[in-house]
Amino acid sequence: IYPPTVIPVDPEAEVNFVNNYVKYFRAGYRAGVKGLPVEGLAGFDVVIEGNVPLAAGVSSSSALC
Repeated sequence: IYPPTVIPVDPEAEVNFVNNYVKYFRAGYRAGVKGLPVEGLAGFDVVIEGNVPLAAGVSSSSALC
């Protein structure tokens, strides 16, 4: 449904988010790498999939938990 999004390895880099759901993932990523040297981060691929029905009354952030 959503196009792929690239998030820079540098947690402080600016990102132009097309979809808001990526903001939730990035927040967790930033917290996880806080204090680590950026030079040591190589990157990784992530696929996020879910089956929460549209208009089910569950927020997108809850669906990622």
